[in-house]
Amino acid sequence: MRWTPISTPRFASAAAAFISRRSHTDLTASEPNNHHVSAFLAALADFSSSSRRRPPRPSSSSSPSTPNSSSSNSSVRSLTVLLGRLLLRSPALLDSAYALLLSMSARPDPAARPDAVAFSALVAALCRFGRLHEAWGVLDLMLDLRLRPSLPAYTSLLRLYCSRRQLPQAQALLSTLPSLGYRLDVVAHTVFLDGLCAAGRFRDVEKLLAQSRADGLRPTIETLNILFDCLCRESKVSEAKRLLEGSDALGWVVDSFFYNTLMSRLFDVGELDAVLELLASMFKKGIPPDACTFTVVIRTLCKSGKLAEARNVVERGGSFVASDVVMFNTLLHGFYAAGNVEEVRLVYEEMLGKSVVPNNFTYCIVMDSFCRRGKFLEATSFLLGSSAEDGFSLDLGGVLRKLGFL
Repeated sequence: MRWTPISTPRFASAAAAFISRRSHTDLTASEPNNHHVSAFLAALADFSSSSRRRPPRPSSSSSPSTPNSSSSNSSVRSLTVLLGRLLLRSPALLDSAYALLLSMSARPDPAARPDAVAFSALVAALCRFGRLHEAWGVLDLMLDLRLRPSLPAYTSLLRLYCSRRQLPQAQALLSTLPSLGYRLDVVAHTVFLDGLCAAGRFRDVEKLLAQSRADGLRPTIETLNILFDCLCRESKVSEAKRLLEGSDALGWVVDSFFYNTLMSRLFDVGELDAVLELLASMFKKGIPPDACTFTVVIRTLCKSGKLAEARNVVERGGSFVASDVVMFNTLLHGFYAAGNVEEVRLVYEEMLGKSVVPNNFTYCIVMDSFCRRGKFLEATSFLLGSSAEDGFSLDLGGVLRKLGFL
């Protein structure tokens, strides 16, 4: 069985020697054993996000002895890890590791066969490449060899089902595991929670959370992030607000991103007073607002008709963050929508005074405010002056139609 080289000749030849079980430099007379395969496949499986669990690797003290010295064993272990990371470049290269494990599992000596760690790592890798049926085949082989699959191996299957929106199969798997003697952990619950949230099944999310509490499982940071996102997307703003306000008791470190997300959702559903309450909560907790925070607050105040307060936020927000074009455009649009075109001009001048560079949206608002008052010559002059000074460019035909000349 030959390995297709994908890296430098040095590593390619070492890989071919290892997998074909031929001698190569330090690997003379070194037969692949449980430890080598476990390290090889654990590295192979360890390519996704850091939140996913890595199957444990045997320590060097527990590795079986070989005719080589300890330094030679270290070389083999390093090589297997390198090989595993090289395999990550292509799903097709996973077949080499798969075939190696199958061939070793047929050995008459049980001590020479791959262990549960190696097989569990292979299951994880197969699942991450979407090879569901083969992953189940490996689990069946483990049971035939009287090896107990690890819970992370089943969690990998659960994650694959959820990513495919095969939630009935995921739920059936989750329900079956306790009867097989497994105690479900928060990782498995979080994986299924993510699948339910992605499918918008909030009632099932509530049931799962109740079951997690009954099982004494404390939510992780990942669990809380997923739940918060689900609540906001499902317009469960009251529940999301309670979750956010109880973040300290949960040990959940939140920043302006979470508050901005909820503020935007509250604005969308028309709960404008709640947006301002959240801003006050941010200050009480010592969470510094950012430009996005102030933009949402300005939109809220403008929609509530509180234009003077919105302008005050723009003026005082500079003590927290640098005022940007989005903040000013939001305020400009608020005055424009209210028909207060004179304030549009004043805010625009203030914007220039703070060295904030306008964009096309800014220019359109200012020009249209001139047109609303019938000051088409001023609008034309503003257009030509902005084009000359700032490189402002618009479709001329569209501008002339807007000004009433076409």
